[in-house]
This record gives sequence, structure tokens and C-alpha cells, in this order.
Amino acid sequence: MDLQKTVSNIETVFNFDYDMDWDELLGLYEKAKKRQWNASEAIDWDRPVDLERGILEDERIAIYGTPLWDRLDSKKQNELNYLNSAWILSQFMHGEQGALITCGQIVSSIPWLEGKLYTASQVMDEGRHVEVYTKYLQLKLGRIYPVNQELNQLMKMVLTDSRWYFKLIGMQLIIESLALASFKSMARNSKDGLIKDVIKYVMADESRHVGFGVLALRDLITNEIPEAEREELADFAYEACGLMAKGFFPAEVYAEVGFTEADIPEIRETVRNAPARREFLSGLWSVLVPNLKKVGLITDRMRPRYEEVRLLQYEDLPVMDNEEFPGATS
Repeated sequence: MDLQKTVSNIETVFNFDYDMDWDELLGLYEKAKKRQWNASEAIDWDRPVDLERGILEDERIAIYGTPLWDRLDSKKQNELNYLNSAWILSQFMHGEQGALITCGQIVSSIPWLEGKLYTASQVMDEGRHVEVYTKYLQLKLGRIYPVNQELNQLMKMVLTDSRWYFKLIGMQLIIESLALASFKSMARNSKDGLIKDVIKYVMADESRHVGFGVLALRDLITNEIPEAEREELADFAYEACGLMAKGFFPAEVYAEVGFTEADIPEIRETVRNAPARREFLSGLWSVLVPNLKKVGLITDRMRPRYEEVRLLQYEDLPVMDNEEFPGATS
């Protein structure tokens, strides 16, 4: 059993005021209840996956069309496609378990009863997401990779902080935005119909999760959090953006297809500058940056730092709610 343990002093909050009147949040809870789905029935797990054909379009492999790609014969190119897809989907699975655990913490610590009810529904969502990615990896790909260092670092920051609203920022806004952008990219660029079906169902849930983060935080950070702590939270959000911009690099995948340690710097640079990577980040920032602004985390002090890395170009894009996210169902 491969275990990793973290320690967090979570404050358990009982709320004995059962007069719930936050209509927007209760409405989101109603949608969450109506849109539950059974992964065993909704998805055709007997559908075959052609590993020789590849999971992703070859053009979405970062080194495609470069001398690095040309160094591989066709068999190794197919292997890289397969292993890279397994690596990406493994990170999806690990991230979903992080969300599952975090939501359990939020149920315990969030003070609003409406928030406890909604987050309880998300615990079920996240458990289902762990289930489907695990099933796909085990049944169809036969390969699971360890959690990436940067993703693990980000999840640990969220899991070990004792503040429920820190967890909402880290998970509901930042990691869920990363998930939405990643899932959308995989669904759009995959050749495999089964994983497209899996992601379609998962994204419909994820859209609610980011919507909940915006709804729960939009007045809290600006109006109730002391300025010094608000700036601390703003620093965390910016640091998380930096981790995601750095990218999650699958060094072990490239090693498995025959590249050496000496090749890794060139591969890293190629991955960093790949058109697919730029497209992915643009999709991520278009969801995340407007929402960070909406909840008050792009403070006056932080604006020059976002401007320096050219992220303020996204700040006035329409803030997506749970009905507008790609994959949301009506």
C-alpha cells in the first residue's frame, strides 16, 4: 500500500442554525443532486481502446515535428503517445483524490450549513472522478504514474492549511480551474472515444465546483478577511499560478522511450514553448484570472506582478458561472 500522510489541524464547526436562506448556494446544491451519475452505468467500459492508434493526436505531443521527435522510430513514437497519455491521466486521478480529501475537510470546517450540504455533494462527485480515471488507467492503459512533484506540492499546500477558505481558494478556484483546462484539452485532442465520454461526464461536475468557489468567496475575501491576511492569500494565488505556468513535466516518460538525462533540458525547453502548451495556458488563464479578480485576490499590490507576466489581459473576460463552463449540462 503506497501511502503519503499529511498533517492539518482542521477546526470542526457545527452549525445548529438550520434556517438556510442562501438561495444561490442552495440552488447549486439542487443542481448537484439532480446531476449525479453512476459511473458503472453511464459509461460503456466494454468499449475498446486502440493503444497502437494512440490516445492523443500526435500533434499534441510537445516534441512532435522537432528533431527530438524524428530521433524516435514509429514504434517509439507510438509508445511516447501511450505513455504520455497515461502520465497525464494519472495526474488527473491524483488531483481528483486531492479534491476528494479537501472537500471532506471543507465539509467539516466551513461554517455555513448551505456550504456543508453543497460540499457533501462534491465529495460524491470527486469520489466518482477518482473511480473513472482509476478504472480507465487500470482496465484500458494498464499503467499508472506517481504524482507529479509540482502537483503534489500544490495539493499539500491546500491540504495542510487549517483555514477552510484557503482550501476553497486552492481547490475550488485554482486546482479546479487547472482541471477544467486540462480536461477540455484532453477531450478536444484525444482520438479515443471512451476517454472523451469519461471527460464529458467529469467536466459537467467540475463546472459546478469552480462556480461554488466563486460564489462562496466573492464577498468573503474583500469584506471579511483582514487586509494583511488577504494579501497573504493573494501571494498564495500568484505562487500557484507560477507553479502551473512552470508546467508539470513528465521526465520519466521521456526516459522510458530512450532519451538520456542530457536530453532533458532540451526537451523541457521544447515542451515549455510548444504551441499546445501555450494554447492550454491561455485556456487556463481565461478561466482562472477573471475569477481571481472577481473574488478580490488580484489586489492593487499584486497587479504589477500579474502585469509583468502578461496575465492581466485575461482579467476582464466574462466570469464563467456554473452554467457557462464547457461541459456543463442544462
